[in-house]
Amino acid sequence: MGAREFLRDLLALGFRASLDNGRVYLEGPEGTATAEVFTVARTMRDDLLALVEDYEERAGIYEHDAGLDRAEAERQAWADVLASVATEAREAA
Repeated sequence: MGAREFLRDLLALGFRASLDNGRVYLEGPEGTATAEVFTVARTMRDDLLALVEDYEERAGIYEHDAGLDRAEAERQAWADVLASVATEAREAA
């Protein structure tokens, strides 16, 4: 499992991912933020950081340039970032 798939699965469980001072923070619903989740996240740190940076940049563009409200901008940004999972899988096949 790659970082995109891992992040997609976490988001489906209700996690939120954010950046602060170059660090990725993951927050999940009660009972989902297990030691295993954070162990896997640490092994994918650099890839997760790149994905969350991409997400935050896209969300800002959608909000400020396209005029979307923040919630819609975030939804669209995650859709864009995570959509490449399917594209990469097709290209690898």
